[in-house]
Amino acid sequence: MPAHPEKQHPFFVSRTLIGNTHDMHLDDHSHPLMTSQRSRFPLAEGVGVFLGVIAWDLLSEGTMEITKALLVSGPVSLLWFGFRCWKDRPPRQ
Repeated sequence: MPAHPEKQHPFFVSRTLIGNTHDMHLDDHSHPLMTSQRSRFPLAEGVGVFLGVIAWDLLSEGTMEITKALLVSGPVSLLWFGFRCWKDRPPRQ
């Protein structure tokens, strides 16, 4: 048995005083100094579509067509980014 009880780490004390640490995250667009919401470019989704097209070609035809995968994943990423910008636009007053 330890001679003195364990002290709570100061991080946990400040966390209970401040609140949930998710509230301080900057990507949730709730920072008081942020005037407008910014949409992030869907890089992960574009890479996923690129790899999916390459895998589809490899499994169905036995060859990888990188130019075809680029020609599909580029416009899909731009369309997804446009959708994100449309979704994050400020509401009309």
